Amino acid sequence: MDQITFPNNDNSGAQAYARIRKAIGLCGAAIPFLCLSLLLTCKCRGKVLPSISHYYYTIAGDAFVGILFALGLFLILYKSVFKKQHLRRQENILTNASGVLALIVAFIPTNPENGDCYHIQFTKSYSEIFGAMGSLHLPSAGIMLLVFGIIAWRYFPLNWETGIVDSPNKNIYRACAKIIFGALAILVVYFTDKVYLDGRYLSWLEKIRIVFLMECVAVFAFSVSWLKKGKMATVVKEVVHKVKNRLTSKKTPS
Repeated sequence: MDQITFPNNDNSGAQAYARIRKAIGLCGAAIPFLCLSLLLTCKCRGKVLPSISHYYYTIAGDAFVGILFALGLFLILYKSVFKKQHLRRQENILTNASGVLALIVAFIPTNPENGDCYHIQFTKSYSEIFGAMGSLHLPSAGIMLLVFGIIAWRYFPLNWETGIVDSPNKNIYRACAKIIFGALAILVVYFTDKVYLDGRYLSWLEKIRIVFLMECVAVFAFSVSWLKKGKMATVVKEVVHKVKNRLTSKKTPS
């Protein structure tokens, strides 16, 4: 089961545990939402950039870095609650690693490739500024998404006490993981063709912004898995129910 209870019926720890999972999920959801919102504003109106990372150079660049930094920090601070030590250690290693990778993605931007709607412009070339570190961005982003998929597939379906697969939401978690793995597989095939075959077969995918599209799909699936684990759906239902009750009470004559 997903429900976690602490000794002496003190659920403050469980609530904090759920909140940090919601925070991680919301940070993930905010990234594609922020990018897509720029389709309606500023210089990037109506333009989809090659990847999520290219939005670093837009007017929302500071917000983009801030969200990634918060995501990385939350992932590093997150502590597994599995009772079995080996599961707890494994999940902590993965969340810490993905947090560090998120910080690398935030602070080492992708190559801007001379976009025409950028708010930030470098006075020097990308290679002069970042040197060899610039090559860390793409693999860090890819491995980070891969780790997200592993966590959703391997650890989210497990019972925190027994370590066995018995979560009622296991199919949702594993569906999210499959979506992440599928999106990454498409990107691997696309970049393999682009780098080693000069885009001989798949260059047409650039027209539909395949990298941006697959990144959004993977990040959204990651967000759904963490929000579900943090019982965000239950919270939303409770808020809607309270609002409906208040509206009903106001309409009822005294």
